Amino acid sequence: MPLVPDYRAQVGLTVVHPSRVKASLAQTLVGERVGAPFGIDLSSYTTTDAAISWESSSGHLELGMQLLNAFDNDFELALGIPGPGRTVLGTIRAKF
Repeated sequence: MPLVPDYRAQVGLTVVHPSRVKASLAQTLVGERVGAPFGIDLSSYTTTDAAISWESSSGHLELGMQLLNAFDNDFELALGIPGPGRTVLGTIRAKF
């Protein structure tokens, strides 16, 4: 099946502090996959992601920041389509 990797694995570590701060570090490995008709294979790749978040004492507000593909690895999502480079993602969540 095109674009579906042979395997995908993720290993990570999350630390939760009593002050409701959570920090995570994860390594993702995506295996080879067929990237186009006629069996052209795309090579495997790895990315490293880091995240930190804080939740209010009431649990109604959460602030977060993620760094995706921290080492700016080059890879292709499909034949000729590059994957995203280093990305910073900020989030604010409110629960009602």
